[in-house]
This record gives sequence, C-alpha cells and structure tokens, in this order.
Amino acid sequence: MERVDRIWAVCALTFTEAVRQKFFYIVLFIGGGMLLGSGYFQQFDFGVDELKFVIDFSFGTLFFLGTILAITASTQLFYSEIENRTAHTLLAKPVRHFEFLLGKCLGVQLLLLLFVLLLCGLMSALLYLRELSLPVTGSESLVRYGELWLYGLIQWARFGVLCGACLLVGSIARSYLFTMMVSFLLMLVGQLQYIARESYAEIAFLPLRWLVQTLALLFPNLQVFNVGDQLGHAAATSLPFGVLIQILLYAGAYTLAYLGLAWWNFKRREL
Repeated sequence: MERVDRIWAVCALTFTEAVRQKFFYIVLFIGGGMLLGSGYFQQFDFGVDELKFVIDFSFGTLFFLGTILAITASTQLFYSEIENRTAHTLLAKPVRHFEFLLGKCLGVQLLLLLFVLLLCGLMSALLYLRELSLPVTGSESLVRYGELWLYGLIQWARFGVLCGACLLVGSIARSYLFTMMVSFLLMLVGQLQYIARESYAEIAFLPLRWLVQTLALLFPNLQVFNVGDQLGHAAATSLPFGVLIQILLYAGAYTLAYLGLAWWNFKRREL
C-alpha cells in the first residue's frame, strides 16, 4: 500500500506540474482551432463526404498533436526533475527508481487523457451540430459517436508507448534535446516499420532474416494504432472487439517493457 501511495504522489506531482505548463495549453488551443476550422478545410477536399472528412481530419489532429505532446511532455517533465534536483530529494526518500519512473509515466498519461477527452468532446459536439444542419436522409445517425471516443482510447494507449520510449531514452541520455530528437526518431521508425517488414520477407539468408526480425521487435509497430478508417463513420467497417483487446495488450506490453528497461538503466545512473 505504501508503494502505491508513493507512486501516486509522484504521479500527482507530475500531473500538477504538467497542467501548469504553457505548452499544454498551446497544443490544446491549436487542436481546438484545427477542429473548429475543419469545416473550412473541407472545401479543398473534392468528392468526399463532409462528415467523413471532418472525422478523418479530427482523427489526424488528435494523432499529430497528441504525439507531439506525449514526447515533449514526457521528456520535459523527466528532465525538469533532474535539473531542479527534485529527483534527488524524491529518491533520497523511500521512493524507488521504478516507482519514480512509473509515477512520471502515469502523470504524463493523466495529462494526455485530459487532452484526449477534451478533443474527443469537442470533436463529438462539432460533428453532432454539423449532422443536425444536414438534410435528413434517414433515422439512423451518420456518425457512430461512441467510436470517436474509442479512437481516443486507442491513441491514448499509443501515447503510453511513446511515453515509455521517452523515459527509456531519457534514462540513458544526458541531454534534453538529444532525448527529444531520438524519441521522435523512434516514433518515425515505429510508423514506418510496416515498410521494413515487407523487406524482411525478401531476405534470402534465413539466419539474417531472423536477426533482423528480432531486432525489429525492439521497436513497436505503431501502424497497429492507425484504425481511423474503421471508426466513426456509419459507412465504415466496425473494429472487432478482439482486435481492440489485442491493440491495448500490445500497447501495454511495450509500455511496461520500456519502463522496465528505463528502470534498469536509471537505477545505475548517477544524478
């Protein structure tokens, strides 16, 4: 029970510090502005259903800005504890290194959860108002509103993987800027891993193919979280429940693995 209290204390401290930062409100303001302006951008998209365009644009906004916020907040909040010597005070008390890292990760995830809830709420409200203004074509809604929040949940799980990766890099690196750059690079590798997977199959030398595939396991395949085409619009194919569970378990496994590696490095690091 005391361990849970210590983790929660670090989590609450991290979340409080995060919501006080101007960067969070800047990203939130930009996200809200992009969603509100989605109706204007729609005129540049020819031959696409308006509601589907707004849904896709909103999903892209959540994906893009959430990624920036996840990496920036994780890196900044981790290094702020070290630079302000707060980490020394916390670790001098009966707070273990893993409790510190887990508390930091949970605090950032609370911030990202707030971000996801606010953007999904605004997204739902805009789509509802826009749907009311369209000519009535039937009794069924053109938007599956519950799936908008489901997409937010999936992206929140993806942000957890990025947070774990940032803490892993931060536990090794000594520079804030270097950690952020490497974290963005890891995110890019994860997004493009599906291309590399197609190349693995073309390697004729079997041991080399196994080696490359094993090394690829170090990087998550972030494409598994890109399920926006299956969510939101009434004409889209629904995401099977089993696939949803697999995605969440996949995210949880990588997040815990990265936190474990970060703890292994961080406890050996001289602050």
